Amino acid sequence: MGGYGSWFLATTYPERFAAMVSVSGSGYRTNFIPEEETLCRLKDIPVWAIHGALDQISAPEASKLFTSALQVTCGGEVKWTLYEDVGHGGAYNRAYRDPDLYAWMLEQSR
Repeated sequence: MGGYGSWFLATTYPERFAAMVSVSGSGYRTNFIPEEETLCRLKDIPVWAIHGALDQISAPEASKLFTSALQVTCGGEVKWTLYEDVGHGGAYNRAYRDPDLYAWMLEQSR
């Protein structure tokens, strides 16, 4: 449940993070966008959300909804990656093998 945890931790302690990555985690484990006050705590934290389109555990549509809301409502910096051909586990297997993910994280600072 690390993808969910990343959303919870980053919105609870935004001052502790330079960036946030959520892999296969659809926000707050709900299809409803959280209160604007909660979501906009991430407005100054770059977010990269990654999901597999075939995920049957965590809804990729919810993940896209959260990232879009963060970008539109709060003006947050968001990257969105949807792997069309993988499910839940396949998304993090691919993401953690992607050198671009690590390069992106190393570009972030507070």
